[in-house]
Amino acid sequence: MAVARLILPSQDGGILVSNYEGDPMQDTWVHWRAGVVAELRRDLQGVLEVDEDDVDWDAWRPLFEEGRSPRAAVDRAFVREGSGEA
Repeated sequence: MAVARLILPSQDGGILVSNYEGDPMQDTWVHWRAGVVAELRRDLQGVLEVDEDDVDWDAWRPLFEEGRSPRAAVDRAFVREGSGEA
């Protein structure tokens, strides 16, 4: 099993560091999810606190499989065309 360190922005402006032990094939998905959480936190700062457990990842998986960046996925989820990425 591979061990990866995930570094996420925290609600208070600091960082959270987490060790992830899992299948290396899932690393891209894990990092993409971390990116989505970071984008959601940026967009919803001061309005709503977002943690990874708050997100319905089954609903977001198709956006990942389409090859969207975390920013483009958030834009698509909120029906925005902000980033211009597919």
